[in-house]
Amino acid sequence: MLDRMSQNNDHLQSLVHPVQVAFVTDMGMLRPTLIAACATVQNCSRPVTVHFMGYRLTDKALNSIRTTFDALPNAHLVEHELTADMLQGVGGASKRHLTIPALGRLLLPQLVDGRLLYLDGDIMVTGDVAPLFELDMNGKPVAAVRDIKILRMQLKAETNPKAEQHLQHYLNIMAPENVYNYFNSGVLLLDNNAIREDEQLFERFSDLEASYAFSEFSMDQDYLNNLLKGRVHFLEPGWNCIWGRAGLYRKVWQTIGKQDGPNRRFVPKIVHYTGPNKPWKSPRFSSLSKDLKAFLLYRLHQRRYVKFLTDP
Repeated sequence: MLDRMSQNNDHLQSLVHPVQVAFVTDMGMLRPTLIAACATVQNCSRPVTVHFMGYRLTDKALNSIRTTFDALPNAHLVEHELTADMLQGVGGASKRHLTIPALGRLLLPQLVDGRLLYLDGDIMVTGDVAPLFELDMNGKPVAAVRDIKILRMQLKAETNPKAEQHLQHYLNIMAPENVYNYFNSGVLLLDNNAIREDEQLFERFSDLEASYAFSEFSMDQDYLNNLLKGRVHFLEPGWNCIWGRAGLYRKVWQTIGKQDGPNRRFVPKIVHYTGPNKPWKSPRFSSLSKDLKAFLLYRLHQRRYVKFLTDP
């Protein structure tokens, strides 16, 4: 009996990983990314190592980053630079729905050991991310949330020819896997050791040139979905809740997504502010009408964490 209890305790301890998060940014997204990092650290119940990858950041910006993390007692900063050499073979300009720095996430398995939570800079963390580092990923190298856009499109395609035509792009990417398993890459839980152990996966994961050329729309996201078919552990939607879509998430999830978590009334723990109208910019009617509650939530948390920032 005691041996069995000891084995269970050893198993549970083996599932507990150090909390590591990663952000990639350039000068244009530096301030919201720093606010996202502050929110992640301040809401976490355990110490956090933050891997901060910068692309063409000025010396003043780097000093601002260091000063910000000096003010966060629960955080340890690790700096990485996304250099021109790393981006060889990648076009010099941004393409639709992708900035060059976003490709830096594909290099993270080369740079960081163990489990790592990658977060886009246009998010707000409102919950504790520590449970993700105690999660059993069931042997999968990546965990992510299904993309609500695809889930909605899949439902609409049954009666809407235009939606069916649009859906075909994603059907081609995911075949023969169910398109329902297409995920959003703005929040990725990476098991970097598992990725490295598979030499082919590791090589293709970090192939920036192939990712950049993969498709004209959501290149790296499409690329990762194609690459990781059948190798993703799916998280409940609260871990990557697109703003303005909480009600839709609940509706769609109740229809076709119940297996991704036990909590039927999920609480958003990471709110993802996708689209061009960001809540840190001057408010527009389109922003306010999309989701006033989520807009005000961001502004409230921004005021809470801006005290940690120094101007770059």
